[in-house]
Amino acid sequence: ARKEVIVAGGVYESPKLLMLSGIGPEKELAQFGIKTAVESPHVGQNLIDHPIVPHAFRLKDGLGLDDHLLRAGPQKEGAVTAYQRDRSGPLGSGLLELVGFPRIDDRLNKIKEYVKAKQENGGKDPFGPARIKAGVCEAAIGRPSRRPVHQHQLSREQS
Repeated sequence: ARKEVIVAGGVYESPKLLMLSGIGPEKELAQFGIKTAVESPHVGQNLIDHPIVPHAFRLKDGLGLDDHLLRAGPQKEGAVTAYQRDRSGPLGSGLLELVGFPRIDDRLNKIKEYVKAKQENGGKDPFGPARIKAGVCEAAIGRPSRRPVHQHQLSREQS
């Protein structure tokens, strides 16, 4: 590219792509034999305040990913074989195909629908765990000092 390249692979895949391309912390890239094209020590660092709400659904029998992971039999064996062969099949998925990244700032308080939903939820954030009937809420949240708790690191499998 002559002017710019826009990397839009998401919070995990963008730093991974940059690092595999030689853009990132030189010391870490060298550990994997990746020649540094651009020394950028901040690539893969400083992910802070990043709550996510993953969603899991049970579909018609035989279509849920849990069928391929948890139950012994031809479905599981086929899924494992496909993944081992060429990283394809249901196990080749990122597993979190649908995830929400809720806003955590004060701008929501300016949206009348949000304010109404918050009032109807007893003053609690309507996107928060109080409205989740079943499921999981995960978060990678920075310490009060705003230092990150997550760093993207390459693994032998990615390099």
